[in-house]
Amino acid sequence: MHKFSKADIERIGDLRGKLRDKADEIEAAFEPLAAMISNLNDLITAYNEIVTEANGVIEDIANEVQSEIDDKSEKWQEGERGSAIIEWQNELAGFMLEDVEAIDVPEVPTLDHDGQLENIPEQANV
Repeated sequence: MHKFSKADIERIGDLRGKLRDKADEIEAAFEPLAAMISNLNDLITAYNEIVTEANGVIEDIANEVQSEIDDKSEKWQEGERGSAIIEWQNELAGFMLEDVEAIDVPEVPTLDHDGQLENIPEQANV
């Protein structure tokens, strides 16, 4: 046998149709997925705005505490209470909430198997 039979061509044609139908279903399913991820990313952006606000509040508090420390005497700063407050201020100054990363929208996979089957040689070149 040096070429596809009529039955082989029909079976491959049927498979091509099934592949295209499933590819269309997969591609259609990606549309709501992309919309859902876009909505999630909008929520993440709003969340990160609150994270930024929280970081600003902690920074403001750290700056206020630093101002209070600066107004105190060196003796007070070296004392037990002063040392504890300085340590706390250092923790506040170094505190930083990290933003949540946006979710990447996956790419639709390449679904061209039906086209590849269409281009398969149906006979040997002899």
